[in-house]
Amino acid sequence: MVLPAVVLVGVMILWVLSLFITQIQIQSASYLIARDVARNQMNIYDPQKQLPADFEVHKTITNNFVTVKVRVHKSLLNQRVPWGVDLSAVSIAELERLSVEQTSQNY
Repeated sequence: MVLPAVVLVGVMILWVLSLFITQIQIQSASYLIARDVARNQMNIYDPQKQLPADFEVHKTITNNFVTVKVRVHKSLLNQRVPWGVDLSAVSIAELERLSVEQTSQNY
């Protein structure tokens, strides 16, 4: 009777560790996407390489800032059971605008 309890606790510890790793991945992805959008480099970062398959990215651009929210649902045992946790990360970056002097120096 003790062995199934130990296995269950071990599986739960591994799942919590995978939640932590996924949270770091989505935080990094939201930062990189916000930075690329702020620099007007839209296609440099591809989030599909790092994030789970069911991620969502929402970008909001205002006058001077871009806000990127990345959401993902992390289910227990890879969607074999209905329980899971919704993870999200938000990053805000100031839009970079080139002044006339900077533009003329680059050409």
